[in-house]
Amino acid sequence: NFHFGQVWWEALYSAAVSTLKMDSLCALESVECARGDTLPLVATVCWYIPTYTIVAHFMVSTSAYLGFSQDSALHKVKRLNTTKLKDMDRDGDGQVTRSEFLRSQLLENNLVEADAIDAILANFDILDKDRSGILNKSDIA
Repeated sequence: NFHFGQVWWEALYSAAVSTLKMDSLCALESVECARGDTLPLVATVCWYIPTYTIVAHFMVSTSAYLGFSQDSALHKVKRLNTTKLKDMDRDGDGQVTRSEFLRSQLLENNLVEADAIDAILANFDILDKDRSGILNKSDIA
């Protein structure tokens, strides 16, 4: 028996009724439900926190063990050709900078929308007072 006088199956049933809002079962003639008793609900909440934490940890560990990682799902550029270089070269200068490569990969992997990148870069341009392409002390107003 638990300290509040219920055997484990009654406590589990009360917890299910309280947590899953199965009040319609309480309307049945042969079913007794605790009304206004918050102790089973508190016990249930205290039980669910470690239970779901353990289940979540198990799922993450299993996915890592099986090789399901975000890194493996990303499309990586294996070979560079003129078409790919031209597609990534945003400013058309014949060179791909780290930021152009990053932009290309973010868009290609559907990690961000082009509008979001454009808004971030527009914000950078506003902060870059001297139009040097870098933020430094001379950009501080």
